[in-house]
Formats: sequence, structure tokens, C-alpha cells
Amino acid sequence: MIAAKIIKQKSKRYCFLFMREGILPPGYLAFMLYCRKMNDCEAAIHPRALQGILLFNQGKYFEAHEELEAAWKEETGRIRRLYQGILEAAVTYLHITRGNYAGAVKVYGRSMKWLKDWPETCRGIEVGQLRKDLEAAILEVQQLGETGLSRFDRSLYKPVIWKEVINGR
Repeated sequence: MIAAKIIKQKSKRYCFLFMREGILPPGYLAFMLYCRKMNDCEAAIHPRALQGILLFNQGKYFEAHEELEAAWKEETGRIRRLYQGILEAAVTYLHITRGNYAGAVKVYGRSMKWLKDWPETCRGIEVGQLRKDLEAAILEVQQLGETGLSRFDRSLYKPVIWKEVINGR
């Protein structure tokens, strides 16, 4: 029997074979879910999600939230959770801009809940970098405290990095 570690190293080929042939040894549910998530990540980004990311990167966090919410509502698969995580990231930044300490901390937690299980890159979105950027921002928020958000280092507002996925690459 092939160890899960080896399978993950050759994930694309094995995911394809296992999903096509329907052959999964007992105990491989986690790997099957990994394969599904990986396959979700190879598709194209929803156009409204892309528009939301572009607005996010312009610092238009409320408008980004609206577009990402529309993409989230229109999607039917698990990818909705990724869009929801990015949406919550926009709301986190929005709360910081408005000096809402409690809102920023609360929504950051929800954002990370949705973003934590995605691979480093999904549908061209650098999810791992987004997680790191959000963590750096919220650490600054926590250091400044409720009364210090006016001193927030604006250079910590980072863009969502996205590269177009063409044919799963």
C-alpha cells in the first residue's frame, strides 16, 4: 500500500488516477478531500471574485466585500469558502480603517477560519501570503490596542496577489 506522504508528493497524478478509477484504500478519506480541494483550485476564478480582488487591491474594501459576496452567492462548490475568507479579509481591513478594534479582531478570526485549510495557491490566489499579511496586520492592531488604531501602519494593508490560471497552471 502506498503511504499518504508519497501520494501527496505526486498528488496530481495520483489524485487523477484515484478519482477516475474510484480506487481509494480504507483510511484515505483525508487524501480524497485533499484531491477535491486541489481540483477546486485548478479551475478559473469567478469573474465577480476577481472584480472583488481588484477592488480590494485598490483599498475599496466595502466594494470588494460586495463583489466577493456576489461571487460567494453564485458559486455552488467548496470554493465559496475561499471567497468568503477573502471577503472577511476585506471586512477586517475595513474595520481597521474605521478604527473598529473589536470588529477587526472578530472578523479576522472568521477570515482565518475560512482561509486556513486552503493550499498556498488556489485559482491563482496566493492564499498563504494573504494569511501571512492578515496576521501581520492583526498583530499590529493588537499591539496598538483599542485606542491606538489611528497609528496603524498603513503599509500593512497588503494586496491579494493573484495570477491567472491557464489550463490548471
